[in-house]
Amino acid sequence: MGVSNEQQKFIDATGKVILCACPGSGKTYTVAHKLALYLKNWNQSHKGIAALSFTNIASEEIQKQVKSISSIDISYPHFIGTIDSFLNQYIFLRYAHLLTGQVKRPYLSQSNIEMNFRWWKTECHRNGCVKQIEQFRWSVDGNTYKNSNLVNCDEGIHGRPCDQYKNLLIKKGIFFQNDVSYICREILKEFPQIAKALSERFPIILLDEAQDTSKEQMEVMDLLSNSGVKTFCIVGDPDQSIYEWRNASASCFLNKIEDKNWETLYLNENRRSSQAICNATKYFSKILEAKTANIAVGDDKNFHQKPELILIKKDTCKEDVFKYFLDRCVCLNIEHNYKNIAILTRGRIHQNTDVKQLWRSLEIEMLAKATYQWHYGSRKEAYNLCFRSLYLMFVGELYDSKSGLEFEIEKKISLDMWKDTCLNLVCNLPSSEIALLVWVDHIKNLLKELEFPLPFRDGHSVADVIKIKSRDTNIPDFKSFPLKYYFQKKIETDVTISSIHGVKGETFEAILLYAPSTTGSTITRKNLTTGDLENEHNRAAYVAMTRPRKYLAIALKKPSSKSELPLNRFPPEIWRYTEI
Repeated sequence: MGVSNEQQKFIDATGKVILCACPGSGKTYTVAHKLALYLKNWNQSHKGIAALSFTNIASEEIQKQVKSISSIDISYPHFIGTIDSFLNQYIFLRYAHLLTGQVKRPYLSQSNIEMNFRWWKTECHRNGCVKQIEQFRWSVDGNTYKNSNLVNCDEGIHGRPCDQYKNLLIKKGIFFQNDVSYICREILKEFPQIAKALSERFPIILLDEAQDTSKEQMEVMDLLSNSGVKTFCIVGDPDQSIYEWRNASASCFLNKIEDKNWETLYLNENRRSSQAICNATKYFSKILEAKTANIAVGDDKNFHQKPELILIKKDTCKEDVFKYFLDRCVCLNIEHNYKNIAILTRGRIHQNTDVKQLWRSLEIEMLAKATYQWHYGSRKEAYNLCFRSLYLMFVGELYDSKSGLEFEIEKKISLDMWKDTCLNLVCNLPSSEIALLVWVDHIKNLLKELEFPLPFRDGHSVADVIKIKSRDTNIPDFKSFPLKYYFQKKIETDVTISSIHGVKGETFEAILLYAPSTTGSTITRKNLTTGDLENEHNRAAYVAMTRPRKYLAIALKKPSSKSELPLNRFPPEIWRYTEI
C-alpha cells in the first residue's frame, strides 16, 4: 500500500505542523517518508534534522523504515533518538553549570542517592521518600511532584525535606533524569541565545509520540520552536497517552491542536484493523467523540468477526477465559503463535507482585535486577548493576560517573581485583526461577563466599544490606513467588502475555484484554462503561483494543444485575456478548 493523500499532505507540510494519527494509520511509515525526503535533498554540512521520539524502540523503528525507503543511514549532522537523550546531549550536560555554578560536568544518577541528611521527618521514612528521592521532580507550575503525584506535605519553616535534599544534591552537581526537562527549560529561558543556537543547528525538528511528552519537555520544544526552527512537526495520538506515571501529559498535545499558530492534519485511515474493530473502538476515543469511526483500508478491513465482550461469571477462573479465547482463535483460523495472539493486562502480568517497599536497600534491589538481566536481558547491564551494588556496599555513595567511581575504587583496591570480583559475582548469580526468599538466602551466601578484601562500609554486614520486606498484610505469600515475577513484563511462548505498555506500537491478529477487576486503580467495568475517556486507564484500554487486525475480545466481570446490560459503550449491534 503506497502513500495516501492524507499522508502526502503531511509529507509536504512545512512550518508548525501537528499530525494527529489514529491507531494503525501508518504514522511511523509517514514520518519515515517525510524524513527520507529531507535527507535525500539535504545539502548542509553542519546543520541537521532532529528526529525525536519517546522510546529507543520507536526511534529505531523510524531509522529502520527510513533505511528501507531510501537506503540512507541517519548520521551527522542529523540526530535521531529519544527526547531525553536530545535534551541531555545538547542542553543539560553542556549548559547545566550555568545555573548551578558547578565547574565540573553534572552527574546524572540512575538510582537513589543516600547522603547524610538530618532533616528527614518520620513521615518521610514511613512513606518511603528517603529511598525514592529520584522520583521527585519540580514542575513548571511551581510545585513538587513524586512521579505524577503532587507533594502536599507541610513545608515547615525551612521547606519540605525532599526539596531541601534535592537542593543539596544539585549543589554537588547530582541530578536525576526526572530533573532534566525542568532544568533545560530554565536554561533556555535564562539564556535564550542557547535556544537560538540550537534552532540554527537543527532547523527541522520532528517530534514523534508527542502525546507522551511532559509539560516541561513540551515547553522546551516551544522555546526551540519560537527561536527560529523553520519546520517543527509534532506527531502523535492523545488517545494513546499512557505514560502519566512518567509525567506524560496528553493536554500538551491537545492544546497544540487548539492553537491557531499550528496547522493540524489528521490520519483517519486505519490500515491495521477490520472495520468492525474500528466501529467498536470509536466509543473509547476522545478525539472521535463527535466524529465517525476511522475508516478501515487494510487487507483485513472486511473481516467478519464482531469484537467480543466476555462476561465472567462468579466461579469462572482466568484459565477458562483464556481457553475460550484461544478456542475462538482456532475457529477463526488464526494461527496459534506468540506473533499472532496476545493476552493483555493492565500493569504487572503476574498477580500480587506489586509489593510496596519490597526492597529494603538499594544494594539488594540492584542485585535482584542484575539477576533478572543476567538470565533474561542484558548481561552488560547485569555486570553494571553488580558493579554499582558492590560500590555501595564497600566504597561509598553513587554520585559520580563510572570513571569517577573507578578512581575512588583504586584508592582502596586494585581495579583488576575489583573487576574480577564483579565478574565472579555476576557469573554466580542464582536462578531467577527460585522463590524470592530462597534467592535472598543464596545472595547472602554468595556475598559471604566472595571473601571480599574490603570491609562493608559504615560497619554494616551482609544482613544489613541484603534484606527485603518481612511481611505484607495484603500479599502474605509474596516471598514464595519466583524472583522473575517481580520484573517480567512480557512472556512470549505459545502466545504473548504482556502488559498493555509492553505491546504499544505492535500488531497482532487477535487480542484478549483481560480486565476482571471491579475496584481499584486499574481498568474496571465501571471505568470502561462510564469513566472519563481522558482517564489514563481508559486510554490504556484503547491502546489494547486497537492492536488486533481481526479479533478483539475483552473480558470483564459480569454485572450482578441484568438491568445493567447491555453495557454502556458496548452496543450489542457492534459487540458479541458471551457469558463464561
